[in-house]
Amino acid sequence: MRKIAQNLKLILGIILFFIYSSPAFSQEGVNFEHLTFEEVLAKAKSSNKLVFIDCYTSWCGPCKKLAAEIFPQKIVGDYINERFISVKYDVEKEEYKFIAKQFEVRAYPTLLIVSADGKLIDKVLGYQPAEKLIDAIEGSFDKNKSLSGLKEKYEGGDKDKLTLTEYYAKLLSTNSPEAAEVGEKLYLTLTDDEKRSATYWSFFSNEKLTQYNSERFKYLTNNYKAFCSNIGNQKVDKVLIREWEKILKKGISLNSPVTGTELKNLKKEYTSLGFGEDKILKSAYDLANICQKKSVSEIIKVYKRDLDILGSNIQYWATITDIITKGGTKEDKLEWIKVSEKVIGMVNVDYMKTVISITIENFKK
Repeated sequence: MRKIAQNLKLILGIILFFIYSSPAFSQEGVNFEHLTFEEVLAKAKSSNKLVFIDCYTSWCGPCKKLAAEIFPQKIVGDYINERFISVKYDVEKEEYKFIAKQFEVRAYPTLLIVSADGKLIDKVLGYQPAEKLIDAIEGSFDKNKSLSGLKEKYEGGDKDKLTLTEYYAKLLSTNSPEAAEVGEKLYLTLTDDEKRSATYWSFFSNEKLTQYNSERFKYLTNNYKAFCSNIGNQKVDKVLIREWEKILKKGISLNSPVTGTELKNLKKEYTSLGFGEDKILKSAYDLANICQKKSVSEIIKVYKRDLDILGSNIQYWATITDIITKGGTKEDKLEWIKVSEKVIGMVNVDYMKTVISITIENFKK
């Protein structure tokens, strides 16, 4: 009887081993393994799989959200575990910095799809819901969608408009520095109707491409009504106000690099397009204009007058605080303490509240 019992125990153990090692009882969620880069490549090669790398940092909120909400899901684990050997690296740690450098990781989280011989196939950036993440990773297996596939077509001489458009969109989505070069080549192929269409709006919404006084910005202002018709006033106005406000912010200084004449010409420009009554532009213009007089007390008066408009934007408060620190009188500092105490209640970020509080204490000394 004892021998039979032992045999039954052995058989039961074998059965349980096969049951729990089967796909139906596998670990839910992504199986991230503790392997070096060389080890994961070797395991991927022997398993006939690709490598999935989660590049994260300790401070990245979306990285933590992805790790807590998406990777543990069974649907994600089933998809990734079947196709990849997975690892995750804090690429700010010394031993993993080479990963960020080698694969040009500039934003977090960045998910890398790498072949078993260490070549980059694709990148997926940012937090995404499970289904969208799976769709994005699935594109890595399509040469017409993956970063490596589109790059191969482009470098092979395929530079028709469709290829340029797809490759440019991919480069933008992966935060690649090559996007600027490919984008310029694509832009030169566009007709006026295409430039003003929603399809190519990224050429104008992108902050790096449409800076004030650039060719793109001038084209946007010269074709304002057409863009509004195709894109929508809200999106177009946002880009224009963003760039005008940048110049006005530069003018908020006792040693302003923007002259009074330049300020007047700027105001004339945005007023001619119907932005003369925009609250942010009016307030920023008045601050920049009063800076031409180099009167700190007058700057404080304008800011106080428009506190409900400017108070929640911490950059204005910080800029004027710097002006007062460098050139304000004792009376200016006492007045700024009162203003700053109101600003604390208008900002939502705790560390900025702390910064304002410290400033108040320093000005009281």
